[in-house]
Amino acid sequence: MRISRRLTASALSAVAVVAALLTPVRAMAAQGADPHGTFCAVRVAQSSSQVAMPRPTCFDTEPSRSSFLRQEGVNVSTRSLTANSSVILGTLYKDINMGGDSLVMYGTGGCYAATYGFSSLTSDWATSVSSALADTSNGCWVTLYSATDYDGNRFNCTPYCATIPGMNDDVKSVVFRPVGTFG
Repeated sequence: MRISRRLTASALSAVAVVAALLTPVRAMAAQGADPHGTFCAVRVAQSSSQVAMPRPTCFDTEPSRSSFLRQEGVNVSTRSLTANSSVILGTLYKDINMGGDSLVMYGTGGCYAATYGFSSLTSDWATSVSSALADTSNGCWVTLYSATDYDGNRFNCTPYCATIPGMNDDVKSVVFRPVGTFG
């Protein structure tokens, strides 16, 4: 009887230690620190030069991503544009027809007189983009490229690509341009 009590006490002690170790991990995931979440977001700077995409901030739920975007100053409900406001430029999806994991790209001021882009996507996105949506309410169309540095085959989404013929899971760079302009 004494041995089972010791085992039980030891087992409970071990569970308490594991729970204590997992608490910071759960807190990080709740704050969006999990890079493998389904709903991701990344800021895109205005640029005419070659810029590699930084690691996106990802979340397990869309409301968590929306909360993060609001904290970043992005108006996610109406996407209305004011001077120097942060707006959604577009979204990349890992499956066709806007399905699967998604990556919202946002920037300051929209695409009315500016171009935004990443000359190379992170490795997990460069091998998995299957559809895309540009946010025309913020003046954007998106061009997808099959090679880094805005090279190779290109496909223009004006504003929506349910599929990316010939480039499925092979988008290496992306540019958001003013509506009416092609890459």
